[in-house]
Formats: sequence, C-alpha cells, structure tokens
Amino acid sequence: MRWSKWSIFPIFGIPVGVALIAGALIVKPISSIPPPFDIEQAEENKYRALVLGGTGATGKALIKTLEESRGCQEIVLLGRRKPTIPLSSKVVSHEIDMDTMSQHPELFKGVDKIFCCLGSRTQFGEATLRKVDIDYAVTAAKLGKANGAKYFGYESSLGASPNASVLYPRVKGEGEEAVKRVGMARTVIFRPSLLLTDREEKEPRWGEYIAQLIFPRVDWLLLGGLRKYRSITVDEVAQGIIVNAESKPKYPSSRPMAELYESNVIQKMAKEWREAKKTQLTRDLWRRAQEAVDQQDGPHQVWVDKGKVKAKDSKTQ
Repeated sequence: MRWSKWSIFPIFGIPVGVALIAGALIVKPISSIPPPFDIEQAEENKYRALVLGGTGATGKALIKTLEESRGCQEIVLLGRRKPTIPLSSKVVSHEIDMDTMSQHPELFKGVDKIFCCLGSRTQFGEATLRKVDIDYAVTAAKLGKANGAKYFGYESSLGASPNASVLYPRVKGEGEEAVKRVGMARTVIFRPSLLLTDREEKEPRWGEYIAQLIFPRVDWLLLGGLRKYRSITVDEVAQGIIVNAESKPKYPSSRPMAELYESNVIQKMAKEWREAKKTQLTRDLWRRAQEAVDQQDGPHQVWVDKGKVKAKDSKTQ
C-alpha cells in the first residue's frame, strides 16, 4: 500500500492542529498571573507618584485613577505642558523642557513610584521616537532610582520587541530593555493592545479610528492565548497599572526585578480595581450608617438605599 503526502496529513496534521489550538486556549504564561490586590492594604501604604506623559490619553486616565486612589498622597506631573483635564489638589504640575530633565533631579525627591506613559509617533521620525520612548524614560528611571524611588511602570505596546521588523514595536522593545537595565527595585512593563479612546487631535488617526470601530465587535472571537489581542480602554490600562503598583509583587525578591504584563492581564487587574472600589464604597456606606446610629439614642433601623444611608427609630413602627 502506497502512502501519499495527502493521505498522511489527516493522521499527523489533525492531532498537531488540535494540540496547537488547545495550547492557545489553555496554556497561560507566568506573566498572566497578576499579584493579589488588597485595597485596604493599599490605603495604608501611602506614596508619592510621578507621571510622565500626562497629556496623552493613557496619562490622563492614569491621573484620574491616581486621584481616586487613597494610597496616593501626591501626584507630580512632568511634561512640556499641563494636561487639559481638571486637576485635583493632589496634583502638582511642572512644565519643563524634557531635553533638560536631567537638570531637575529635585523634582524626583520624595517620589516613590514613577509612571511613564510617554509616546511619540513614527511620522515624527525615528530620532524623535527614540528620544521620547527611550531617552526620556531612561533618564527618568535613573533620576528616580538615585532619589529613592522603588517602582517604575513603563507603558509599552503589544508586540514590542528589539528584534521587531516594524519601527514602532522595535523602539518600544528597546525601551523596555533600556529601562530594565537601570536596575530599579521593581520595573514593570505594560503592553496594552489597541487603545480605545477619544483622541483630542486636529489630525485624526484614520487607521486607528477604523480599528476602534471594528475590534470591539470581534473581540469575543479572540479566546485563550489570543485574548491579549483584544482591544482595551485607556481607563482599563490606567486601573490595571495602579492595581499593580499598589500590590506587592507576586514573587518578591531582594534583587532588582522586572515584570511583564500583556493586555489581557491588564484587563484582569482593571477588573480587580473596579470590584475593590465597589467593596470600598459599600464599606464606607456602612461606616456612615454606623455613625448615624451612634449619633442618636435608642434602637434604630439603618440601611443603604441607592447609595444613600437611611435610618429611623424602630420604636415608631
């Protein structure tokens, strides 16, 4: 009996194909395991944050999330211009020439955590892209380390690699390696996929605009190992970053360590943030309810209704 290459394919090809699909659906890399988030513990561990790139979409969302965080006491913004969004009393903004950042080490004193959301566009040229995504980030990491900062969060991009053939992911990949070499106690790389946001730009990014219309409608098709390609909102990126920053590392070490989180894991951490905020709200409401009881004499009925605390004397019933 003679065997052709086509008759052998069903015997070997189908099992191999099934194994590959199963691997994509089941196997999870170590980086897909986010650290546990304890919002009460996060509230106790106060810190000062410094944000680079606060005028961008992710940077603005990060500022808003830091303002909501009870762990963050002060937010220092560093950039060429002040963000256009309303800022709380937590925020201190410094407008400087970013090329002269190394001449301002005093701005990094007392900072515990640094968040780098800087990013340029390929249309401005490779030199500008490298200066913003690599040089500025490395300078900030070095200044932070020299002044006692222990955490450096770097917003990268899906598919980032120093060996990438496309310029943008290659520069982001080189940026990842460069900030890791600084040797901060904890360097964390975040690789979000397609960002869903409303751009405030005179020149719309038409390719990105079309992708934002299509991807949310097909995200459900991306399962298992393909989940990292699902689109993600800038609010989710910001929430995921803060959950990571306010959590203890999954694998503590006395040596400088680096962590990497793909887009689907960032979404998982963002979900933890939202759930924790609900728990925090409920806890605050019941605390207010208890205060309402303590302020009055005699037995009372106290309950929470649509986010409001209500109480009345049970004797009147």
